[in-house]
Amino acid sequence: IERNPSDPRYKIDYSKKVFVYKNLHKDCWSVKQDGLVKAHTEEVRMRDCAFQVNAKGRQKVLEEQRKQLIELLRSEGRLDRPRRALPSIPKHIAIITGVGSAALADMNRLAENRWPGIRRTIIGVTVQGNLAPNEIVRGILAAGKLADFDVAKRLNQPPVDVIIVGRGGGSPEDLWAFNLEPVARAIIASPVAVVSAVGHESDVLVSDLVADLRASTPS
Repeated sequence: IERNPSDPRYKIDYSKKVFVYKNLHKDCWSVKQDGLVKAHTEEVRMRDCAFQVNAKGRQKVLEEQRKQLIELLRSEGRLDRPRRALPSIPKHIAIITGVGSAALADMNRLAENRWPGIRRTIIGVTVQGNLAPNEIVRGILAAGKLADFDVAKRLNQPPVDVIIVGRGGGSPEDLWAFNLEPVARAIIASPVAVVSAVGHESDVLVSDLVADLRASTPS
């Protein structure tokens, strides 16, 4: 969206390079050329134009938010609370992850190899993007209900005794839902033990810090 199409100063010269950056104040991408912000856009499509992207500012803000959340949880004693023990032989595992993902395939394969025939409930959620935090929280709440003895009895199945929240690797922004407060507090409030199995070994997320067990990868 050009800021002022009738003003020639704001006209984008598509033969020249533009500078595109994440505008946190407007929650959009801003297009800058010749030192002047000429347009704003909600989406940047790399296939349509050549540009430079500066994501450092956004990453810096996100990392600061992550640090503040960790300090808040630490001040509340959430990071030092006693952890719930995992069952040595689980009877019913709830897996919260992306449906059809490689991470789910790996977890299913390994669970079946270790405990043949074990009951698994797959709760499919979006694991990145704006919808992810709420969907992950709803997944944890749904798994928690299945841990209730009376609910499990009505469903004629063993209660969930461990929850796995996981996804495969990705960029820091791909994994960011697992650094957000609603997800962290849902993990803390879970009635049964939660395993955080997100990304790769080098990725340490807030979900890892509050979970009862951190798995370095979904496998």
